[in-house]
Amino acid sequence: MLSAALATFALLVLYASSGFSTLHEGRGDNDSMLRLVEVRDLLGGQGWFNLNQTRMGLAGGFVMHWSRLIDAPIAGVIWLAGALGAAPERAQHIAAVVWPLLLFFAALNAILVIARRLAGEAALLPAAVIATTSLYYVGIFAPGALDHHNAQLTLTLAMLAGLVTSRGRFWPAAGAGACAALMLAIGMETAPYVAVGGLCAALAFWWRGGEESPTAIGFGLGFAVVAGAVFVATVPRSSWMQPACDAYSFVQWAVATLAGFGLAGLAAVKPLTRTRTGRTIGLALLGAAVASLLVFVYPQCLADPYAMVDPWLKANWLAGVSEAQSAWDLVHDKPAELATYYAYPLLGIGVLLVRLWRRPRRADLFVLATLLAAYVVTLWQVRGSLFLLPLTAIPLAAWIAEARRRASERPSRRHLLAMAVSWIGSFIVSWIALSIGINAGLAAMAGKPAEAMMPDNSAACYNKPDYAGLAQEPTGRVLAPTNLGSAILLYTGHSALAGPYHRNHDGNRLALQALMAAPEAARSMLQGSGVTLVVWCPGNPESASLVARAPNSLAAELARKAAPAWLQPTKADNGNLDVYRVLP
Repeated sequence: MLSAALATFALLVLYASSGFSTLHEGRGDNDSMLRLVEVRDLLGGQGWFNLNQTRMGLAGGFVMHWSRLIDAPIAGVIWLAGALGAAPERAQHIAAVVWPLLLFFAALNAILVIARRLAGEAALLPAAVIATTSLYYVGIFAPGALDHHNAQLTLTLAMLAGLVTSRGRFWPAAGAGACAALMLAIGMETAPYVAVGGLCAALAFWWRGGEESPTAIGFGLGFAVVAGAVFVATVPRSSWMQPACDAYSFVQWAVATLAGFGLAGLAAVKPLTRTRTGRTIGLALLGAAVASLLVFVYPQCLADPYAMVDPWLKANWLAGVSEAQSAWDLVHDKPAELATYYAYPLLGIGVLLVRLWRRPRRADLFVLATLLAAYVVTLWQVRGSLFLLPLTAIPLAAWIAEARRRASERPSRRHLLAMAVSWIGSFIVSWIALSIGINAGLAAMAGKPAEAMMPDNSAACYNKPDYAGLAQEPTGRVLAPTNLGSAILLYTGHSALAGPYHRNHDGNRLALQALMAAPEAARSMLQGSGVTLVVWCPGNPESASLVARAPNSLAAELARKAAPAWLQPTKADNGNLDVYRVLP
């Protein structure tokens, strides 16, 4: 815990030395911006169960699929800072610093607990150093990162820490089950990790019977009880019987209740704990019951999580979202990044396989299962790397600990070289440097300059000053690329027709089709939509994508600074934005 506290303090000093630049520099973090809008609405009197985002989309807005479990602690810090005398904006800045760093501390502490279980005290130093580097690199713990991914990663690590320390102990397993329920309630993208946690508890009971009964009972009860409590606390009574596949609902609660209480009940039956045959039959029946609930009652939740998205939006919007790209997409578009996202984690997987080949260990199996789940998720969508890269630090810390032990016991040039290789190979920055080198080499072979590995958002219109002029316009609804929707809500009093959220299908479809249509056709489409302002950002990646797909469109005209006659440019200082009033 002391190591985690020191690392958190060091990170705080690092961010403070830059004046907490991530609070002000636009990073394209739409989710964090909209989260702050949602928290403001809550503090401003919007109901706890009311998740309707009325300022985005068509008139009336749409219901967000997020959880109040993230809004509550952020709102609490803002309220406390305000009660202690901080001005509203300063209170928000305090919360935007405190909340991510608290999660960083908890995440790193969980990693250290797991690393110690794998390789003893010798793994603590390398785990602290490597994990801090990885957690810093993924960027979800930086000041201003109010999105739910940092909380989900922290809960995943806490669940894994509870499982690896739970052998024959009820309370660590119960804590792991509680973390699994909270992960599921916050967002469905953690469902694979929840499933792995439950499988680890169940298979440990299957293999060792009564010795692991407290693990299965604790995990099952923690999962089911907390899942039920969260359901009552966050889902409005009017929606209790309404299933949803992209948000916590009756579906997830029913599965958690059946799986959790079922596992705990099986592990509590003494005759089943005595024979592996009995445990096999019991767990098989429970698995069949859970699978039947999903397959026969809620089969829609086994489909693509974006199945509800309009097919046109899938092709013309979702396919271009960078975090939704697959490994195959990277092979075609950014092959150099495969080294960081996929080769580096394979090293961690290889370390675990070697350790298990030498001596099967319970903790190694649990870590391997979680790491493999994260790897599969990342193959599907690259945003899975937010979990995969920090998880990779755990086995690599064990690798370094073993190399240090050998070098200490039998000093030789070979062992010292092996220890150096383990340190260098375990740092994610080594693999980032390799990716940069591959990128430069591929560019040289193609006879063109190397593309930047990290996007330059300096002109992408994510900074508050860009919206100063827009904020002075009479309140209305703004047509803009989806990437700007959250910033419009955060920095102005306007509504945004589009935003990067799949539930806003009507608003997004109308906005994108209008921007990709001929100017006069776009004007006809917007009739009756309430759009009074049109905003364009030349430096935003989505803007370039729209122009490339529709070179004779309204978007192309805006890019050429040749807006049609029905748009009147404003004269205020709009930073990187171009702002137009829609004429009657």
